[in-house]
Amino acid sequence: MKTLKVIVLFSVVLGFSACKKTRADYRDDITDAVCKELRKCDGIGEGKKYRNMDDCRTEVGAEYNRRWDAESCEGKINDAKFQECKTKARANACDGNILDGIGFAIQCGAGDVCVPDAQAK
Repeated sequence: MKTLKVIVLFSVVLGFSACKKTRADYRDDITDAVCKELRKCDGIGEGKKYRNMDDCRTEVGAEYNRRWDAESCEGKINDAKFQECKTKARANACDGNILDGIGFAIQCGAGDVCVPDAQAK
């Protein structure tokens, strides 16, 4: 019976730790959303900025690695602010409007999405 309690406790702890998204999880989430949006509006292919989905994921992912560096953002990404940023990123993916691009850059930097530990929820 003691062994069963230890296994259950371990499973619960493991489950809780698996629920916390990492910076890489957020990066991959927004990267996937942006690349899918670009594919929908014919922004990926020969002669486009990204030749294929792999190129898009590599380059867009690298951009978010730069925007949300590990020191500033690991364990500090506020989910609500991230969702706002993701919405803007998807809208901006196919929109050539310079003002939208500026708004996106302002709302999606580390200073906006990454917050002190107590606020990262």
